[in-house]
Amino acid sequence: RLGHALRRRAGGSGGGSSGGSGGLCGRRPQCCAGQGGAAARGLVSGGGAPDRPAEEPVDLVASIRSGGFRQQEVLREVQRCRTHGLLSNLREYTVVIGRLGREHLWQQAVSLLEDMKQRSDFTPDAIAWGAVISACERGSQWQVVLRLLGEMTSSGAGGNLAAYSAAISACGKGLQWGQACALLDAMRDERATPNVVVYNATISACAKGRQWELAFRLVGSMREHFVTPDVITYNALISACEKGGQWPLALHVLAGLEQRGPQPNVVSYNTTMSACEKSSRWDWSLHLLEAMPGRLLEPTVISYCASMRACARASEWQRALVLFDDMARHGIEANEIAHSAAIGALAEGRQWAAALAMLAWMKCVSLPPDVVAYTSAVQACHGNQQWEQALAMLGSMRADGVPPNQVTFSAVMRACESAHQWQLVLALLGGMQQQGATPNIVSYGIALSACAKAEQWTLALALLSELRGAKVQPSLAAYGTAIDACQRADRWEEALATLSLLYADGLAPDARAYDHVVAACERCGEWEMAMLLLLEMSARGPQPTRKTHAILSRLPWSALPQDKYPGVPKPIAVVQPGAAQVAEASEPEGGTVAVSVPPHATASVAGGGGGGGGGDEGERAEAELERAAAEKCRAEAAPEEEKKEATEENKEEEAEEEEEEVLSYRLLDTGE
Repeated sequence: RLGHALRRRAGGSGGGSSGGSGGLCGRRPQCCAGQGGAAARGLVSGGGAPDRPAEEPVDLVASIRSGGFRQQEVLREVQRCRTHGLLSNLREYTVVIGRLGREHLWQQAVSLLEDMKQRSDFTPDAIAWGAVISACERGSQWQVVLRLLGEMTSSGAGGNLAAYSAAISACGKGLQWGQACALLDAMRDERATPNVVVYNATISACAKGRQWELAFRLVGSMREHFVTPDVITYNALISACEKGGQWPLALHVLAGLEQRGPQPNVVSYNTTMSACEKSSRWDWSLHLLEAMPGRLLEPTVISYCASMRACARASEWQRALVLFDDMARHGIEANEIAHSAAIGALAEGRQWAAALAMLAWMKCVSLPPDVVAYTSAVQACHGNQQWEQALAMLGSMRADGVPPNQVTFSAVMRACESAHQWQLVLALLGGMQQQGATPNIVSYGIALSACAKAEQWTLALALLSELRGAKVQPSLAAYGTAIDACQRADRWEEALATLSLLYADGLAPDARAYDHVVAACERCGEWEMAMLLLLEMSARGPQPTRKTHAILSRLPWSALPQDKYPGVPKPIAVVQPGAAQVAEASEPEGGTVAVSVPPHATASVAGGGGGGGGGDEGERAEAELERAAAEKCRAEAAPEEEKKEATEENKEEEAEEEEEEVLSYRLLDTGE
């Protein structure tokens, strides 16, 4: 009767003119009897697919299951089923939920589960629950999966292997390796025996969380519970080694597969080569690539790309280009990923013109460059001070409809920062959010460095404040660059305040941060504050650097007051460079602190209370101070030309030190 009514509705006023007994076009309402469940009988395409005849009956559940609809069509037809109540039994619900999962429509799958809970004629069984959990797993909704698994257990349906495997896989996608291991333990507590699929999902979750040691323990646990690992297990184990930077262990696992089985496949070799690539072991990557044909395995594009990237990381960019040519000789068509790897190799070799030429070649052969290819080309421009070309690449991306990401913007900003174009750097930082790319710590670090080089200390402090207000935790490098900007502008009070903010955020300053603040105090004539900061630096542990020694040599030790801060420990011993560095601070009432200084500058300031410094040491220290003062007087009496030459040499040394500091801060931010 329901099918007959729906046919009359689909056929309009003319279709149902035969009265209650005839049906659409004179057909009997029982024409669809026996064709699938009653939920989909009699539904015609006239309401959802106009290209079909209005009188043609369609088994909707079978059509949804067989893949006859696209995603939007599936969504529309499932909504019709819910509106008209066409799903009548548990099997039909499960079939439709399974198709929704394949289309990544997890919200609709959960809605159908709620519909099943409201029915009185049946309740969801373990298979239906598992289908909904699998749909949410495909949508990477690990929180929803855990909630559904708990409801499934409390409803009495009990957890099955498929549901647990999907839940563990969802936790792996969400980088929740701890939850994945907890689910594995929960299965054992419920006396459910995990199979190889469940173990593989758990090991994969540990691999994504870079927990390679735990992955090895899980493989051992499989053997203890008489579960035989398969090649997928070992591939997941190699992936854990790759993400954990353990390339020797990845080679060890692959060698075990070759000797004891199961036989490794292409994925095994590709993952191992990727582990070698991330550690810049291009020699091993090439060895594995050459060994694949001997194992009757054909290298794929992924295999060649892994070796190309390994060569590029190790500055062997010529070898990477040779591999790119070898792909064509072996009949392997280079895709977008291969071209991007080749452009990355050219970027490592600072061949920016060739990188741009290959990018243009991709467009000629109908291979639209992706964001990785564009970013690699921008990085090639940065390495050759071609900031105009980098900006042009950013414009080309927008014209081609390729949205730039954080890495792309950071590469363009770095190119402009190297050319001292700080205004463009700030403009790019402001335009990131408009392009859908959220600035990260690397982006802010580049902008801070550009402001520091331009002595724009107010902008640097504003950027640091913006960084602290955003959802980005400021790094030690960001604080150090902001302090450096204040030091360049002789703003010692602002530099000291920024150092206090660093402490407030729970970070421990390094020697460079102290050096910048001390240098600002020294340049502004705040000798006593510089002395206190040096004492604090020595007490907290950072080892003095070359810049620290240079600052120490410029301090007027004989002019410093001896008793203004009696409670502060003073350095009483001089440690020559190369000797053991002492970094111990006593209580305010007494004790000693050793400060490392260069051979031509010595310091001895009386400490308070007890100390370990006798009269002979005090006399020798005084003599050293007098000698240092005499040397300073002779230096001041030197001719103006010698002073100018010394100043230029000092500026060159300071410029070299600044470049080293900027490089070290960048390496800290990027994790290299």
